[in-house]
Amino acid sequence: MKNVQSVLFDVDGVLALPPRLFSEIYSQKYGVDLNKLTPFYKTDDFNDAVLGKADLKQLIVKHSDKWHWHKDPQLLLDMWFEGEHILNNDLLKSIQKLKALKIPVYLATQQEKYRAKYIREVMFPGEFDGDFITSTIGYTKEQPEYWKYILHTLDRFKPEDIYFFDDTQSCVDAAKQAGINSHLYTSVKQLNSILEL
Repeated sequence: MKNVQSVLFDVDGVLALPPRLFSEIYSQKYGVDLNKLTPFYKTDDFNDAVLGKADLKQLIVKHSDKWHWHKDPQLLLDMWFEGEHILNNDLLKSIQKLKALKIPVYLATQQEKYRAKYIREVMFPGEFDGDFITSTIGYTKEQPEYWKYILHTLDRFKPEDIYFFDDTQSCVDAAKQAGINSHLYTSVKQLNSILEL
C-alpha cells in the first residue's frame, strides 16, 4: 500500500449523495420560485455564514423575500439537513478499511455552523478523527489559508502523504497548491484504486 498517512473527505458530492438539492425539494413543496431562491446561496451573507461570520437562521429571516418562510427558522434547517442526509454507504465501507489500518480520516468541508453540527453529531457521529470546517477555520477551501491551517494541524505528516478527495476541481487545485495529494472524486472504485484499498 502507498504511504497514506491520513485522508480528508469532502461531504457534499462525496460522503453525501442526495439525488436532489434541498432548494429544489423546498421550491416544489412550498411553491417558491427556484430562480429566486437559488441566488441566496451566492449572496455575501450566505458566504459569511460559511465562514462563520453570520448566522444562517437570521439570514433566512433577512432573505424572506427568497425563502417565504414565516415559521421558526430551525424547522426549515431541520428539513434542509434531513433532506440532504443521503449517505454514500459504499464510501463509508472504504473509510472503515482505512480506520482498520489505523489511518486517520477527517472531514474537509465548506459548511455553516448549524449544518456542521448536524454533520458531526447526526450524519457521522464518531466516524472521523476530526474535521476541518470552513465556518470554524474562517476560510473557504479555495483559499490557501484553509490548507495552511490543515497542514499546521497535521504537521506530523508530510503534505504529500495526506490525501484529499473532493468533487469540486477548484478545491482540489487549492489543496494541490499546498502540496496535498488531492484528487477529484468520481467514484468509490476510483478512490479505492488511488489509495490501494
